[in-house]
Amino acid sequence: MTLPNALIQNNIDLRSFEFMPLDVVRFRDSDFTALVDAEAFRSGFLLMCASWHQVPAGSLPNDDRILSNLAGFGRVVKEWEKFKDEALHGWVLCNDNRYYHPVVCEKALES
Repeated sequence: MTLPNALIQNNIDLRSFEFMPLDVVRFRDSDFTALVDAEAFRSGFLLMCASWHQVPAGSLPNDDRILSNLAGFGRVVKEWEKFKDEALHGWVLCNDNRYYHPVVCEKALES
């Protein structure tokens, strides 16, 4: 299977932006909010926040050790793996071996 291209340019760097916009209604009414369990919701939201300060913004590395830490599980990768699929609901794995969240990327481009 061919993976899609990255959803945002690789030079988008928002590490100096302390605040990330949150479209409250869009997030509240999203499939993610409606479908995932509480632990996946918590870890998924932490991943969205962490991706804001990744380069490129809106992305995360495809590495379970790093994702586990960013999602609040520290080095307990086996625990992270229980929630990974739900926590990454809506994320897209691209051909640069990074996950991208379409809405976070959209907000990054607007910033």
